[in-house]
Amino acid sequence: MDLFWLDGWHLCILISSLFWIGRAIEAMVKINGVLHLSDLPAFCENPLVSSGHFESQGTVPKKPPMVSVIIAAKDEETRIREATRSQVSQTYENLEVIAVDDRSTDRTAEILREEQEKSARLHVIHVKDLPSGWLGKTHAQWVGASHARGQWLLFVDGDIVYDATVVTRAVGYAEKVNLDHLVVLPKMEIRDWGERAFLACLCTLLCTFYRPWKVRDRRSSETIGTGAFQMIRRSAYDAVGTHQALALTVIDDIGLAQAVKRKGLKQECVFGGDLIHVRWQEGVWGIVKGVEKNMFSMVHFNLALLLLAIVMTAVGNLSPFVGLVWARGVWQCLSAAALLSLGVLYYLNQEASEAPFWMAVFHPLSVLVLLFAAVRSATLALWRGGVIWRGTFYPLSVLRAWSVPAKVKSQDKSRGG
Repeated sequence: MDLFWLDGWHLCILISSLFWIGRAIEAMVKINGVLHLSDLPAFCENPLVSSGHFESQGTVPKKPPMVSVIIAAKDEETRIREATRSQVSQTYENLEVIAVDDRSTDRTAEILREEQEKSARLHVIHVKDLPSGWLGKTHAQWVGASHARGQWLLFVDGDIVYDATVVTRAVGYAEKVNLDHLVVLPKMEIRDWGERAFLACLCTLLCTFYRPWKVRDRRSSETIGTGAFQMIRRSAYDAVGTHQALALTVIDDIGLAQAVKRKGLKQECVFGGDLIHVRWQEGVWGIVKGVEKNMFSMVHFNLALLLLAIVMTAVGNLSPFVGLVWARGVWQCLSAAALLSLGVLYYLNQEASEAPFWMAVFHPLSVLVLLFAAVRSATLALWRGGVIWRGTFYPLSVLRAWSVPAKVKSQDKSRGG
């Protein structure tokens, strides 16, 4: 068939192949520029002195800036003890840990009280009621930040486990290069092959569409947020409106990162490697349920946008596999090149997912599971008339009204933008 005469089928192969080949080439060139937390020095006492920060600035060494670690926890009894101990055990000198128990119905509050008795660094706040106009997590984070004394605020979920040197490495680097916002991507703890295949797909897609090397580029709108590690200067946090500006933002970690990006502040993303671990969900079905609140919210609860995203995702991810079997000639070669590029992307992202690159052979099945999760997320939200998360119901009408574009536009107008 003539290369320059394209029907819809061959156009899909061409576009998807060019996309995967282009992204693989870019990733091979750029991903080595993304730092790993383990490559940053583990400073002993004052990270600013050890990093040479004050010598380069010509100033007198002083006490390192205070860091307030803010843990928002609701029904996290299985991991909250280990996570909290990893925070209070940080080697960083000037640190406080604020754990906010957000209306937990399990033993989370009891465990936090026990840990508070063992460490003067830990302060526990118990939220009994959720005010209207807030999501539980954003409210808990705002409450924690309101009590924090640090020049740096480190937001972390209640199931994340840190190596003892994480904060010293992060603060030393952030101060040295004068960051406003630092995100560290964790390593996933995986226990079965289903999880491994699906998370390998998910990590590859996320790092393909949200390129971590673009985060530091102020000219780019791309950014990344994660509940595993988000550290922001207090001045930057106040500048973006605190979590009050994100009160009903369902994917709060990405929302905060986007707010920082829109302000033109300096942010960066690094890989955590073995220093930050998270056991995200139990099994593939656990992951599907875990993204229940997020999938529909990513398109601002717009059904038409979701359907468009599903079609584009299916075509872009499945066309090369279908083309390899059914296409002929140059189209089959293009499909093969696309699949080779996909394998390269799996290889480059295998550290985060702890999955070998050959897991790419399960990519079509993983994508179908992802699309099912998206359909399930929308179906449940529309059927229920809202989102149920961690035992709290949030009406769909309220969440739709709090769309990110509308909120940003309103804030810009209020500032005279």
